[in-house]
Amino acid sequence: RMTAASTKNPMARVMGLRDFRLLFAGTSTSLLGDQFALIATPWLVLNLTGDPMALGLVLALEGIPRAVFMLLGGAITDRISQRTVMLVSDIIRFILTGLMTFVVFTGTVQVWMLYAFSLGFGLVAGFAVPAENSIVPMLVEENDLQAGNSIMMGITQLVGFVGPTVAGILIGRFSSSNLGIGLAYAIDTLSFAVSAACLWLV
Repeated sequence: RMTAASTKNPMARVMGLRDFRLLFAGTSTSLLGDQFALIATPWLVLNLTGDPMALGLVLALEGIPRAVFMLLGGAITDRISQRTVMLVSDIIRFILTGLMTFVVFTGTVQVWMLYAFSLGFGLVAGFAVPAENSIVPMLVEENDLQAGNSIMMGITQLVGFVGPTVAGILIGRFSSSNLGIGLAYAIDTLSFAVSAACLWLV
């Protein structure tokens, strides 16, 4: 029986590592869930306000803190394990998306909640992204690093292509109500739970 250490194929060798498989499963699931929220949030903003300026503010509240705090997040990741940073980030985002799911399904969602959600998501991403970008070298051998990074980049590209399409179909199917948007947030909430569970096992 060929083991991860003996196979000559670096990608097969990397996928033979239990911890890398857990990271791959958790990251793939989380990335897919993010695509649903990525489509749901602008749709919900426009449903509530019909104002492109409000949408621009929501996107800015998520994007600017993420860019600003990535330097701080990188410094913290250097002092704390990447796994811990990612796990805490997943738990916080699980709570945030869970709250959004609740307010959408109960019909109590207001635009200020979306502002708060986007700001919180952006802040957490500032810490999560540096950790996600630097955890692979902790799990694979140096000579397999290129293969490990290629696998992670490949799944990111694939999910980025498939996810928005599926999310758009789901939300569009229930466009007369916010049911599709609520389901999209629910899927993202579940994805963070799966990701956190996988990281816990790493």
